[in-house]
Amino acid sequence: MSYHKVIWLLVCLAVGLASLGSCTPQISEPITPQPFTSLLQSPLSSPTLARPTRLPELIEPPTEVPSGMIYIPAGEFQMGSSEYEIEQIFQECVSLIDQCQRQWFEPESPARNLSIPDFFIDATEVTNAQYRECVVAGVCNPPHENYFYSNPDYDNYPVVYVSWSDAETYCSWAGKRLPSETEWEKASRGIDGRQYPWGNEWVPGKANLWDGGAHALMPVNTYLNDKSPYGVVGMAGNAIEWVMDWFSPYPSSTYTSDDYGERFRVIRGGSWRNRSISARCAFRDRYSPAGWGDNLSFRCVQDVP
Repeated sequence: MSYHKVIWLLVCLAVGLASLGSCTPQISEPITPQPFTSLLQSPLSSPTLARPTRLPELIEPPTEVPSGMIYIPAGEFQMGSSEYEIEQIFQECVSLIDQCQRQWFEPESPARNLSIPDFFIDATEVTNAQYRECVVAGVCNPPHENYFYSNPDYDNYPVVYVSWSDAETYCSWAGKRLPSETEWEKASRGIDGRQYPWGNEWVPGKANLWDGGAHALMPVNTYLNDKSPYGVVGMAGNAIEWVMDWFSPYPSSTYTSDDYGERFRVIRGGSWRNRSISARCAFRDRYSPAGWGDNLSFRCVQDVP
C-alpha cells in the first residue's frame, strides 16, 4: 500500500468514517501524498498571532471592472510567514496532534513585503456552467469525471476534476490567466498580514472546510462569510485552487525540499475535505499538474489595461 493511502486510512479512522470503502481517496494519479493538513484532529486557531486588522483603502478602478470580477489595487502587502509565526503555528499544531512536523509550514517562509501591480480576479471559483461554455466552444476538455459537470443541478458549483492545464486553457479562452501565487495571496489576505481572509481568528462555519463545514462541495456563493478584505469569496474553503507557479522556495528561504522545482504546481486555499490549517492565507501546498480531484478547482485573473 502506498504512503498516501496509508495516511488517508489513518485520517479516515481518526475522523470515524463508517467503512473502509469511504476511505478511498477521490483523487487521480499521479499524486503527491494526501495533504498533511488532513491529519489535524481539531480546528487550529492562532490566538498568539493576532494583530490589528485594517481594510485596504478603497481605490477607484482606472477602468470598468469586468463582469464577475473584483479589482485588486496595486501596492504593498505581506506575503508568507515569519519564522516566529511558523513556530507559533507549529506549537499550536503540536498541541493537537503527535504527528505534526514543523517542515509542513516551512515553505511559507520568509515573510516579506511585496508591491505588485493592480489586477482583476474572479469573485468566485469558475463554475460548471462557465466551464461548459469553453467545452462547447471546442477549446476545453470536459472534466475528468462528469458527476457534477453533467448535471445541471450543479451548474453553480465550482468546476472540479480539472488538471492544471485544463484550468490554464479555460482562463486563456476567457481572455484571462491563472493567478500568480503572489496575486492569489494578496487577493485573499489584503494589506494587514491577516491569518484568514476574514481576520486573525479561526471561526468554524465561516468557510466550507471539514471543521464546521458541509462535508461536501457547495455552490460558489454559499459561504459568503468566507470573504477577503476585497470581497473575493471562497478563498479559504470549498475547493482548493490551482495557481500559475511551480512549487519553489521563496527568495532568501533557508528551507529545502525535494519537491521544489518544476515537478509540482502550487495549490492554494482549503477545501471541504481539508482541515482548518489549510484556510490560512499564507499556507502553500503542491500537486502534480496532471492531477485532479473532487476538491480542486480554480479562478482566473485579468490584467488591468
